[in-house]
Amino acid sequence: ETSTGIIIEEISPAPIQGYFMSLGYKETVLAISSKIPYANYLWELESKKRILPEIFNERFGGSSSLCLHPTERLILSGSIAGFVSLQHLDDGKFIFSEKLHEGRVSQVAFSNDSKTFFSAGDDGEVRIIETGK
Repeated sequence: ETSTGIIIEEISPAPIQGYFMSLGYKETVLAISSKIPYANYLWELESKKRILPEIFNERFGGSSSLCLHPTERLILSGSIAGFVSLQHLDDGKFIFSEKLHEGRVSQVAFSNDSKTFFSAGDDGEVRIIETGK
Protein backbone atom coordinates (compact mmCIF):
# COMPACT_ATOMS: atom_id res chain seq x y z
CA GLU A 1 0.00 0.00 0.00
CA THR A 2 1.24 3.48 -0.79
CA SER A 3 0.19 6.83 0.54
CA THR A 4 -0.24 10.02 -1.41
CA GLY A 5 1.45 13.27 -0.60
CA ILE A 6 -0.05 16.71 -0.60
CA ILE A 7 1.79 19.77 -1.88
CA ILE A 8 1.74 22.13 1.07
CA GLU A 9 3.68 25.05 -0.44
CA GLU A 10 5.52 26.12 -3.56
CA ILE A 11 8.52 28.40 -3.96
CA SER A 12 8.84 30.54 -7.05
CA PRO A 13 10.44 31.63 -9.17
CA ALA A 14 12.32 28.36 -9.27
CA PRO A 15 14.67 26.94 -11.88
CA ILE A 16 13.21 24.94 -14.75
CA GLN A 17 15.80 22.20 -14.46
CA GLY A 18 17.22 21.81 -10.96
CA TYR A 19 19.76 19.00 -10.67
CA PHE A 20 20.66 18.92 -7.00
CA MET A 21 19.65 20.61 -3.78
CA SER A 22 20.73 20.98 -0.17
CA LEU A 23 18.81 21.80 2.99
CA GLY A 24 20.80 23.57 5.68
CA TYR A 25 21.09 25.88 8.66
CA LYS A 26 18.67 24.07 10.95
CA GLU A 27 16.46 23.26 7.96
CA THR A 28 15.65 26.93 7.34
CA VAL A 29 17.62 27.44 4.11
CA LEU A 30 17.23 25.65 0.77
CA ALA A 31 19.71 25.73 -2.11
CA ILE A 32 19.15 24.39 -5.63
CA SER A 33 21.63 24.33 -8.46
CA SER A 34 20.11 24.25 -11.91
CA LYS A 35 21.02 23.69 -15.52
CA ILE A 36 18.27 25.90 -16.95
CA PRO A 37 19.21 28.56 -16.19
CA TYR A 38 22.75 27.65 -15.12
CA ALA A 39 22.52 29.19 -11.65
CA ASN A 40 22.29 28.62 -7.91
CA TYR A 41 19.12 29.56 -6.06
CA LEU A 42 19.06 30.04 -2.28
CA TRP A 43 15.93 30.70 -0.20
CA GLU A 44 15.01 31.38 3.39
CA LEU A 45 12.21 28.82 3.74
CA GLU A 46 10.06 30.73 6.22
CA SER A 47 9.83 33.91 4.13
CA LYS A 48 10.42 32.29 0.69
CA LYS A 49 12.85 35.14 -0.06
CA ARG A 50 15.97 34.53 -2.06
CA ILE A 51 19.29 34.85 -0.23
CA LEU A 52 22.00 37.00 -1.80
CA PRO A 53 20.31 37.24 -5.21
CA GLU A 54 23.06 39.61 -6.36
CA ILE A 55 25.61 36.78 -5.94
CA PHE A 56 23.56 33.64 -6.53
CA ASN A 57 21.61 34.43 -9.67
CA GLU A 58 21.18 33.61 -13.32
CA ARG A 59 24.09 35.84 -14.40
CA PHE A 60 26.50 34.43 -11.80
CA GLY A 61 26.35 30.87 -13.12
CA GLY A 62 25.84 27.67 -11.24
CA SER A 63 27.99 25.25 -9.34
CA SER A 64 28.91 21.70 -10.23
CA SER A 65 28.26 20.84 -6.56
CA LEU A 66 27.02 22.58 -3.44
CA CYS A 67 26.21 21.85 0.18
CA LEU A 68 24.65 23.95 2.94
CA HIS A 69 26.01 23.57 6.45
CA PRO A 70 23.48 21.91 8.78
CA THR A 71 23.89 24.29 11.77
CA GLU A 72 25.79 27.36 10.51
CA ARG A 73 24.91 29.90 7.81
CA LEU A 74 27.52 28.64 5.34
CA ILE A 75 27.51 27.33 1.79
CA LEU A 76 30.21 25.12 0.29
CA SER A 77 30.41 24.92 -3.49
CA GLY A 78 32.51 23.36 -6.21
CA SER A 79 32.96 24.62 -9.75
CA ILE A 80 33.48 23.04 -13.15
CA ALA A 81 36.94 24.65 -13.16
CA GLY A 82 38.06 22.85 -9.97
CA PHE A 83 37.52 25.59 -7.38
CA VAL A 84 36.10 24.84 -3.94
CA SER A 85 34.62 27.81 -2.05
CA LEU A 86 33.17 28.33 1.39
CA GLN A 87 30.99 31.43 1.88
CA HIS A 88 28.83 33.10 4.53
CA LEU A 89 25.12 33.12 3.66
CA ASP A 90 24.57 36.50 5.33
CA ASP A 91 26.95 38.58 3.22
CA GLY A 92 28.46 36.22 0.63
CA LYS A 93 32.01 36.80 1.89
CA PHE A 94 34.48 34.05 1.18
CA ILE A 95 36.05 32.14 4.04
CA PHE A 96 37.93 29.87 1.64
CA SER A 97 38.30 29.65 -2.15
CA GLU A 98 41.02 27.66 -3.90
CA LYS A 99 41.51 25.54 -6.98
CA LEU A 100 41.75 22.05 -5.50
CA HIS A 101 40.98 19.89 -8.54
CA GLU A 102 41.88 19.59 -12.20
CA GLY A 103 38.44 19.71 -13.75
CA ARG A 104 34.95 19.59 -12.30
CA VAL A 105 34.28 19.28 -8.58
CA SER A 106 31.66 16.53 -8.44
CA GLN A 107 30.80 16.59 -4.71
CA VAL A 108 31.38 18.70 -1.59
CA ALA A 109 30.41 17.89 2.00
CA PHE A 110 30.81 19.15 5.58
CA SER A 111 31.95 17.13 8.56
CA ASN A 112 29.84 17.14 11.70
CA ASP A 113 32.40 19.23 13.61
CA SER A 114 32.05 22.19 11.18
CA LYS A 115 35.84 22.54 10.96
CA THR A 116 36.46 20.13 8.12
CA PHE A 117 35.02 19.79 4.65
CA PHE A 118 35.57 17.46 1.74
CA SER A 119 35.64 17.69 -2.04
CA ALA A 120 35.76 15.06 -4.75
CA GLY A 121 36.67 15.84 -8.32
CA ASP A 122 36.55 14.32 -11.76
CA ASP A 123 40.35 14.17 -11.47
CA GLY A 124 39.94 11.15 -9.16
CA GLU A 125 41.12 13.06 -6.10
CA VAL A 126 39.41 13.62 -2.75
CA ARG A 127 40.54 16.58 -0.67
CA ILE A 128 40.03 17.05 3.07
CA ILE A 129 40.28 20.66 4.20
CA GLU A 130 40.35 22.12 7.73
CA THR A 131 39.11 25.67 8.07
CA GLY A 132 40.87 26.40 11.34
CA LYS A 133 37.71 27.93 12.80
